[in-house]
Amino acid sequence: MWGTAVSGDTCLVRVGGQGDHLIALFFREGDASAGAYTPVGTDVHLAGVDRVQDAVVMLHEAHHGGLNDSTAWGTALHVLARLGLDYRESFLDLLGSARRTHESVATFASVSVTMARHVGAEAALATYPSYLPLYRSTSRLVGRVIGSHRQYLAVTAAARLAMQTPVLRTLIDAGLRPPRLADVRVLDTPDGRWRWMLRSGADRFGEFACDANAAVDAEFGRDGLDADGAGDAYGAAGDDFDAAWGLWELVVYDRLAECLRVAGATPLSYNGHRADAAALVELARGIRDDVGLRVDRAERPSPEDRAQAASVIEPVRLHLA
Repeated sequence: MWGTAVSGDTCLVRVGGQGDHLIALFFREGDASAGAYTPVGTDVHLAGVDRVQDAVVMLHEAHHGGLNDSTAWGTALHVLARLGLDYRESFLDLLGSARRTHESVATFASVSVTMARHVGAEAALATYPSYLPLYRSTSRLVGRVIGSHRQYLAVTAAARLAMQTPVLRTLIDAGLRPPRLADVRVLDTPDGRWRWMLRSGADRFGEFACDANAAVDAEFGRDGLDADGAGDAYGAAGDDFDAAWGLWELVVYDRLAECLRVAGATPLSYNGHRADAAALVELARGIRDDVGLRVDRAERPSPEDRAQAASVIEPVRLHLA
């Protein structure tokens, strides 16, 4: 998953007032286990009837948090969510322009990670039929990528790229005046980029995956690639292969970013949002001193899996049946 750049302090600012249901990204159907993510906290309701379903729901919400915490568009959502009613309309506009990207990656990734332990975990989506089209379209996008772990990484790279837009610089240059989405190029919005990727098709992802395979083989050898190719997704995702998979994802990201640039977009580098994220948080503190956000130092190494999981789980409120 993603390294954390922007996250909330222990004491989170809550967005209060009428209409708060509009700010959430929901994962629910009927009376099954359900979740709701917002930039200031996550609620997870686990029915406790089906452990696979519960795992998918929990991971779904965790991936919403991971994507927002590590990208430019997510940073903008974090900041706008904490600046009160004057920024609510802009927050909702930005959230709406990233909804398909968020739900696609959260749905696919949650099933993919769960399948490392539970074969056939995609069957859990039968309880959430409105998410099935997102899962299927994302699966087709990476269908020519060999290995389930590499498919997961291809999806997270694509989602990160969709969210790495110049939105932070736009906000900073405007003195945090709420932006007008009509002035933003479609290819510099997350869902505009995600639709572009879907139109680009599986061939492009298959080609870039081959480039990434070659880069990993040259620098780290084939052990991780072979484990993934043999269907051992759990073993392939082990700590020993973290550096290799980091390179693999970066190669795919960079190849996709260059194609987007040629198409007329302005993609950021993999971690190209960090400096502007820090500047925007400081600007936000001039409006509201209890904004409750921190930005990791750029030179700080990526957290280990346990620390990264803890940073995502910390703001989750679990409601157990």
